[in-house]
Amino acid sequence: MRRIMNLRAVLAICLLSGLLAGCAGARDTPGRALSDRLCAPRTAAPWTPEEQAPFLPRAEFDRVATRMERLGLSRRGVEVAEVIGALPALERLEAARGEDSRFRARQAVVNRVLLASLDVAGLMAELDCEEERSDQLRERLQRVEARRARRLNLASIMIGAATAVATGGLSLAGAGTAGDIVGIVGGSAGAATAGSVLFGAPSGEFRTERNLLREVWEPPPRPAFIPPAAWRHLTRPGDDGRSIAERLVAEWRADERLSGPQREARMRLLLGGGGAYTVEELELREGSLDLLEASVALMNQDLRLLLGELLARN
Repeated sequence: MRRIMNLRAVLAICLLSGLLAGCAGARDTPGRALSDRLCAPRTAAPWTPEEQAPFLPRAEFDRVATRMERLGLSRRGVEVAEVIGALPALERLEAARGEDSRFRARQAVVNRVLLASLDVAGLMAELDCEEERSDQLRERLQRVEARRARRLNLASIMIGAATAVATGGLSLAGAGTAGDIVGIVGGSAGAATAGSVLFGAPSGEFRTERNLLREVWEPPPRPAFIPPAAWRHLTRPGDDGRSIAERLVAEWRADERLSGPQREARMRLLLGGGGAYTVEELELREGSLDLLEASVALMNQDLRLLLGELLARN
């Protein structure tokens, strides 16, 4: 009879731990994040012939920059003009003799600056929208994770209490060995339940058909989502031969979260059309978008430089 009671106590502890852990660890799936079409512009920015022109070879660009010094433009200002497709207008301004011709050429450069500013503003708005979508899903996942942790902690406490009651009862009944067994089983069950909070992070569906990161990681001949002026800003080779986009990719690759056995799976997730994201993966994506947004925003300083030099000397 005593053996049957001992066995029942052990089975009761095991059953209780299984029920509580199962209830506490039940998957609490958040809803799908807002569609990425919400952040998409209504129309794609068209590419003008000037924006489709390839960047000048270094020697030819140096000759153009030297000539533009007569207009009061710095080398950096000429680089910006090439990025936004304003070099032809600057060439006309440099050759113009009449006031009317100079006014028209100068206005053409200003129009290019305005167009580039709108490209930058539009891309930054889309990046902000993408981060907001990600924030909403991340906050929902964090709430799910917090509820799960509370349930598992409660389950661990209840298992501990049940183990203490069963162990005490068996000790009073003179079954010390059985009480020790129940204590070991209950303690192991409680530890396993409490420790399970460290595993099985919740995830939520996040769609990225308009994947701005993919266009920077794997640059196409002409991007589908990044507007022309911003794209040329990101891809123009610098003095060291590397573009801003290449520096961004190098910075992203250095992130420790893209190393180890999870690297390939996370790369497919970040560069694909969407999938199940955890909080950590959403934070990784948000960090990458932040760097891209900051790099695009810096283009405004270049546009201000060009416009200031143009208006100051002409």
